[in-house]
Amino acid sequence: MEKQVAWPDALGGDGVAIRGPRFADKAFAWLPPGPKVIADWTSNLALLVGAHVPLLEALRLSRATVSGTRFERQVDVLIHGIERGRSFADVLEMHPKAFDRSFVQLVRIGEEGGNLAVVLGQLAHRLNIRGRLYRKVQMSLAYPALIVVVALAAVVFLLAFVVPTFARMYADFGATLPAA
Repeated sequence: MEKQVAWPDALGGDGVAIRGPRFADKAFAWLPPGPKVIADWTSNLALLVGAHVPLLEALRLSRATVSGTRFERQVDVLIHGIERGRSFADVLEMHPKAFDRSFVQLVRIGEEGGNLAVVLGQLAHRLNIRGRLYRKVQMSLAYPALIVVVALAAVVFLLAFVVPTFARMYADFGATLPAA
């Protein structure tokens, strides 16, 4: 049987009952969820809301897509906030590591304008583009970083092994090193 824990929430209530913390959840709680996780979750939520599934039920269903991730706890708190009568944008605003200000404001506009599904779809698309750009930048920086590491390793090898060998050879001949 899995232990249930009442986690205090930012909504001023008793907390939301969720699974007990795992080591990884405690150790990496300070890290925001990855952009791919948020993009996929937002895309799934957009599809559900677009299919006229009520927001609270859509959140519960979309929770399955983030099961086993750090983001799962945040979705639980989002669900709890909606159950307590908060607007979706107000609940998202309580998680600035996961949802930036523009995300929250666009959701607020989508809620007030009645086109939340369209806004969530556009946000998912924007997050996917941002994620692809981030991966491209990472990949383009990986090669120069590898070159720098290899060059440093070569310099360390030369200073640790080759220069002392030449120093011994010069000493055996009774000559001094050129830079000395």
